[in-house]
Amino acid sequence: LATIGVSDNSSSSGVVRAVKIVYYSPDLEGALQKLSGALLFPVDEQEHPMLSLQHGTVTKRTNVASVSPLNSSAGLSALWTAAQGYITLVPDYMGFGVSDKTHPYLHAESLANSVIDMIRATRVYCSEQAITYEDKLFLSGYSEGGYATLATQKLMESAYAEELVLTAVAPMAGPYDLNATANYVLRDSNYTWPAYIGFMFVAYNDIYEFDNLDDVFLAPYSEQVTEMYDGDYSLFEINNLLPTTENFLQTDFRTSFLAGNEQHYSNVFRENSLIDWSPITPIRLIHGMLDKTVPYSIAEGTRNSLISQGALDVGLVGIPDTDHASAGIPALHIMLDWFSTY
Repeated sequence: LATIGVSDNSSSSGVVRAVKIVYYSPDLEGALQKLSGALLFPVDEQEHPMLSLQHGTVTKRTNVASVSPLNSSAGLSALWTAAQGYITLVPDYMGFGVSDKTHPYLHAESLANSVIDMIRATRVYCSEQAITYEDKLFLSGYSEGGYATLATQKLMESAYAEELVLTAVAPMAGPYDLNATANYVLRDSNYTWPAYIGFMFVAYNDIYEFDNLDDVFLAPYSEQVTEMYDGDYSLFEINNLLPTTENFLQTDFRTSFLAGNEQHYSNVFRENSLIDWSPITPIRLIHGMLDKTVPYSIAEGTRNSLISQGALDVGLVGIPDTDHASAGIPALHIMLDWFSTY
């Protein structure tokens, strides 16, 4: 445990302290791996609710809040939520911070375990440091963090309901239905964020050992793309190195996937999608209505599917005139306003 920053804040919370938490969580084979994350909390004598804030897609190992809260949008958001009175934790996930493994991008169980185990580590830290917290636990996150948030809720409610009781959950701009998301990005010949596509297929090739990147990507990218996600390059750097979809992906693969013939991929995407279960904790999905990176229709379909499965409290807040980037700050405001009702 190492202090990485103490800053004054003009809100009623006074001083916010940020510390780096190092903890253990199982990898895909069940072996414990060392992970890290940032914990930011008000320095006072009051009890505060706890908020786990999951970060969006990053590819560079050091672009996470445990290195510095200023290194990521989630870290900056956590400074704000801590100043508003939340004990806020930001897990790095496997593959970032102290972890040198390949990040299991958009893999539900891996992401959920890393969040759940950091919540446990945070409770231990708070007990050791005499930091008191309310019996209220919130989850939120943006983009991949929105996906990780809903994945965490699903695993908590199915396996740890007595240990970890959630108060409310606000996933933001996440690709909760992976098959629908993959169909959307592969159908668009000029999708402007090929770095997301590369990350998804590189990660799933690693997780499920498909070993078929030559069938997915055109040369020379089929030989280069794995190294791009080794933790040394930022998402923007990778995106600048990659062409749009039609010049990046094999035409036969795109055609086959869109026709429903790539069953090994569609099966694992379905396995890791978050649309076929019945949540207990209240949910507010928050999404920019002009989002062309992860379309608003993903949030609409997720809400409708969860309600059809029997969920009693799933709402969707669409943010007009905003895309994936510009919806971030309004979404944070909406999330905090809703959480404050609890």
